[in-house]
Amino acid sequence: MLVKLAEATSMRRAAAISGVLTLTLGIASIGVHLTLSGQWQSLWHETAVTAIAPEQGYAFTAPTGHPELSAHQRPSPATVLENGAPLGPSNAQHADIRDLGRGRLSFWDQYVYFSSSDLSDPRSNGRRYTIRYPPIDYASASVLYFLTAVSLLCFSTAVSLLYLSTAVRLLHFFATASFAVVARIWFKLLSLTCYWLASLAAFATRSHPVASLALIFAGLVLAIVLWRRGESDRASRDDSAEPPRLRVRVSITAVVFVTAIGIGYLAQLGLSTPIAPDTVSYWATPWDFMHPKPGVLPLRTPEYSLLLVMVQLLGGSGRALLFIHYGMRAIAAAAVAWMLGARSAIAAGVIGGLLALDPVGAAFSVWYLSESVSASGLVLATVLAVTQLSRAGDVKRGWLVGAGILFGLACLVRPTWAALILVVIPAYALATASVSRAAYVALGYAVAAVSLALLNYVRTGLFVIVTTGYYVAFPLFIHHLMDPTNGPASRRIYAELKICHPTLDYSAVVLDNSNEFVHTKLLGCTLTFEGGDRAAAYRLYVRAYREAFFARPFVFTWRIALESTRFLSTTVSYYPAEVASFSQIVNDGICARRGDYPPTLMAFVCPMPPAHETVRAWMSWLGFPLRMLYQPYLYAYHPRLVVYEYIQSESPELAGIAAILFFVFATASARPGYRAMMTASALIIVYTAAATAFGQVTMLRYVAPLSSFFLIITGLFAVTLIEEALEAIRQMRSAMVQAIDPASVANS
Repeated sequence: MLVKLAEATSMRRAAAISGVLTLTLGIASIGVHLTLSGQWQSLWHETAVTAIAPEQGYAFTAPTGHPELSAHQRPSPATVLENGAPLGPSNAQHADIRDLGRGRLSFWDQYVYFSSSDLSDPRSNGRRYTIRYPPIDYASASVLYFLTAVSLLCFSTAVSLLYLSTAVRLLHFFATASFAVVARIWFKLLSLTCYWLASLAAFATRSHPVASLALIFAGLVLAIVLWRRGESDRASRDDSAEPPRLRVRVSITAVVFVTAIGIGYLAQLGLSTPIAPDTVSYWATPWDFMHPKPGVLPLRTPEYSLLLVMVQLLGGSGRALLFIHYGMRAIAAAAVAWMLGARSAIAAGVIGGLLALDPVGAAFSVWYLSESVSASGLVLATVLAVTQLSRAGDVKRGWLVGAGILFGLACLVRPTWAALILVVIPAYALATASVSRAAYVALGYAVAAVSLALLNYVRTGLFVIVTTGYYVAFPLFIHHLMDPTNGPASRRIYAELKICHPTLDYSAVVLDNSNEFVHTKLLGCTLTFEGGDRAAAYRLYVRAYREAFFARPFVFTWRIALESTRFLSTTVSYYPAEVASFSQIVNDGICARRGDYPPTLMAFVCPMPPAHETVRAWMSWLGFPLRMLYQPYLYAYHPRLVVYEYIQSESPELAGIAAILFFVFATASARPGYRAMMTASALIIVYTAAATAFGQVTMLRYVAPLSSFFLIITGLFAVTLIEEALEAIRQMRSAMVQAIDPASVANS
């Protein structure tokens, strides 16, 4: 007996020592990880950059004395400071540092390749350059991680031996009664690990696109197989779950609505109420709307112009219009929460909360632009469609026509979504197995489209729904589709440009200089030859764009596909920071000058409230750490969970394809009750990417309206994980209690 007591005491002592050691090493490992990833920089070292030497172009080199900072095997966490401000982006291609400069840098071998922020010579510009780097390297960190794992193993062994009898019963439990629960958890963890490892492997082989995509695709297939392997009985559980009470649904929906209104007010407080040059293209007074001037062009987005007119007729100002913006956003978030609340209070609270707190949507709601209204309308239309398709047999014809009208009103606010009905109608036909039901939806959409076309016809004599204007000129030249051999319209544009700008090389047009080219060179030249007729100039661009497709259809399709993937790789969460910087530039004295915009528009939007600096700084910062919340797939080609600067994927085309694979994985892994909403959201995102690439070019402003749909996909995937974990914990707890003390379970 005394021997057993001594053994137990020594085992407890061993468990206590190993537990303390494990806790200490674990805390140290977390600190090292945060330090190496750059999320905790208080212990970082800083040394002056010396012996700076010119390399090529804008690039300069300097010895670091720290070869462990090299980005040979993984992105380097180190950075260069210019007068205390970090330069970037880091880990840039050396060719970009030489050709573009602007703070780009790269640590390579024992040197740092860098450029100054303004392309000046860092040896003579009078600024102080320092290197900031973590105090520990990856090799030392790996040793610490290994020791932590060994200590954890020792602690687990000591605890297991200390409670051997209980451990034996638990092992018996794991081997018998609870095998299904444990297997389901194990396969889910294996699935997530497989997808994560595939992402890392794809990043490591990004210089070989075919191998990179093959790895991430194989990882996706294996992850889905493993996930499905662990959910053999989930379908019955998913359908039998007790729905939340009506009181709970109403409470969650009300909280979501009020929160969204409050976040809209905070966004207005921090970002003011900025206007953009595009605001002029929507602007119309009631008199101008009803009495158009001769030769006026059709409205590009007649619905938003009609909304502006209605607000003015009711005596409202710009503030009233913005209240409609974030009021519609609140209604859309509440509608999603109400729909999901029919099945799960967790899903309603999580997704409704994400949409209500969405800083990207809130930033849009304070702009005098059409994106906020169109995005909110599309969310409402999607909720109605998913609700109808979930009970297809009970939907009446009038509701189907109403759904079509709602889709028409939502999609036709912006030209990009005008053709989304080509996706909606087949979806209705497939989901309901009825062509007639899909036809009623198409009828409703036609009612909305014809109404807008008649409005344009009455005003301008042209029966058109939406117009693209000169926007097709951007993809025509940026994608280098323009060629005089394409057809007569292309030859005409080429000849006119040669006369207006004999030395112009339009093959050098890229996204960064496209605005200047189209507005100051192309459009001005075409209008000169067309006698100032903008409609004729726009028709010429459309004909040239059509010729480019028919002349080289494979090249055209390939370049549009590449642009679509770049669209999907654009980071949505950066948008609030862009609005904050833009509003600060534009709003400074704009109401006092009043010379840049029509007087009636300035009277409508002025005075603009000053931005609250604290809220503005918070809105600017918030989007960076939330990057993974919107687009987790970006981790595959830029493996950092949190960023605090503008960083885009090094391989945007591969990241775009990874987005589609993530949508497939998330939707296939979600619970059956969530898949319809996730599928609809993914289809809208992919369609918008293709439509934008086809008719415009990728800009953050065009990607940001989809923030709600990105959050729905990520959020419902997270809700699935939460619900699976809670269910597994309940089953494990019940089975463990029974395994450890069967008598208590029998007595109860």
